[in-house]
Amino acid sequence: MDAYEALAARDLLEKAIAADPNYALSHAALAQAWSQLGYDKKAEVEAKKAFDLSANLTREQHLSVEGRYREFAHDLPSAIEIYRTLRNFFPDNLDYALRLESSQRKAGHPKDSLDTIAQMRTLPKPVSDDARIDVEEASAQNAAGNFSAFQKAAEAAAVKAKAQGSRMLQAQAILAEAFAWDRLGDLNKAAQKSLEGRDLAANGGNRRLLGRALQTYGIVLYDKGDFAGARSAYEQALNIFQEIGAGIEIGVAAVNLGNVYYDQGKLEEARRYYEQALQIHQEIGAEPNMVGSDVGSIANVLDGLGDLAGATRMHEKSLQGFRDGGDQRGESSTLNNLGSVLVERGELSQAIVDYEKGAALAEKIGYKLGRAADLDGTAQIFLARDQLSRARDREEQALGLRKEVGDSAQIAQSQIALADIAIERGKPAEAEVLIRAAGPQFGQQKMAAGASQAAALLARALLAQSKIGDAQVAAANALALAEHTSDRSTHLLASLAAAEVNARSGKEPAATKALQSVLSESVRDGYKEFEFEARLDLGRLELRSSRASGRQRLEKLKEDTDRKDFRLIARKAREELDR
Repeated sequence: MDAYEALAARDLLEKAIAADPNYALSHAALAQAWSQLGYDKKAEVEAKKAFDLSANLTREQHLSVEGRYREFAHDLPSAIEIYRTLRNFFPDNLDYALRLESSQRKAGHPKDSLDTIAQMRTLPKPVSDDARIDVEEASAQNAAGNFSAFQKAAEAAAVKAKAQGSRMLQAQAILAEAFAWDRLGDLNKAAQKSLEGRDLAANGGNRRLLGRALQTYGIVLYDKGDFAGARSAYEQALNIFQEIGAGIEIGVAAVNLGNVYYDQGKLEEARRYYEQALQIHQEIGAEPNMVGSDVGSIANVLDGLGDLAGATRMHEKSLQGFRDGGDQRGESSTLNNLGSVLVERGELSQAIVDYEKGAALAEKIGYKLGRAADLDGTAQIFLARDQLSRARDREEQALGLRKEVGDSAQIAQSQIALADIAIERGKPAEAEVLIRAAGPQFGQQKMAAGASQAAALLARALLAQSKIGDAQVAAANALALAEHTSDRSTHLLASLAAAEVNARSGKEPAATKALQSVLSESVRDGYKEFEFEARLDLGRLELRSSRASGRQRLEKLKEDTDRKDFRLIARKAREELDR
């Protein structure tokens, strides 16, 4: 049976089983067909029937049937040992080697799977030229995070599959290539390949591949910043996966939908999707890197909700999952996320170590968006350390990479970061231009957190130009937009901006009350930079009414920020004291 023409095979096998329900190999073949079509539960049921009926088969047949059953039941260590035995006894049988490689990859051992692939390529021709080897290599390279090798293997597989006349294998290879192009940052090629694979899957009647095509297209739209389009594609994919009972992919689709809600600031909704995915993937024994991804997503939500200690623990757990699974992309992204939480907690030295490790991995595997995120992170650290030129250079590099990829939301985030740096460089008019150019992007994508943060920064830029009335409008807008997200840092940033505007507008009691609230929340949740900012602004206000009290507050702030390496705030405190 051609495993990639499973739709036609399923109907024939069901007729064969109706004629002879006790023939184990028919059940085994039907299990494989159901698996290829995405019906995981039905595949496991048929594999169990085959195993129960396999006592009278030859030893080779019995092991083959048992291997399938162990694989579909997610007992991957047992499946690996069985397939290794079969491969060693029958080295010219490509199917056994492919099953061994697949089980190794699913178990989170991409290096072992690549070694198995290398052995397949030493087989005599034409076996060693089989397109399935290239498809499996693409999957293994992706699992290892080697995106350039991933793309090349997928492209070779698509060419070979077309020549061999296997449309579904061709569709699978094209979708793999689409995902590789996405990771390499060429979103136009990724979109083109996604739609090409979608059409092949739809015409071939393969529901699982159609769902994967929609999922891949959704990922490309998400990376382009088209959240509405991504959500629609993900929902279509989720419906297909639920219809056919494809457990792993139900979880992946749930994660992707969670990502859309997360970026729109709807953290509780995102958390529900992430926890649903984690439960599914743990129940079915998914690969360590997949479980690690789910854990990391929940960590990001905890970060947004203000549980920084919980987020740190979950990111460390996620990092271990990616390392266990040999997933360098996941490891790179998690190092970046961990660095971001450490910055919020005021641990700048450890954060920059994590950012630089993540950046090195991202550069190694050609992951442009990951590299940009790490550059952005280090730029924020240089800003906090009052190294403004270095901060600007890093953020401009991040912006360049994001423009290469074409991710509109990330481009806007880099522009906002550059505006923040411009304000500290004494160029508020330049900052205003950047913010007004980037801000609308957040509104278009319904990213309330990003829109609120842009408005808060705009208020600061306008204040620096003594445009008090305009700053009041921007600060009010920041507060209003923050109400549409549960992201704690967004609320704190909006409150700080509003307090600064009130202080400049003569509304000192309102400013003091807001700053004390920010200080209390920041200390409670562990947001060091927000704590320092609130203490700085309170010190400035106190200097006006009680010089001794204000000086005492600012002296202590200068001491604390020097110790934590927040030199920008330390310099501002020192300037207030000198003044």
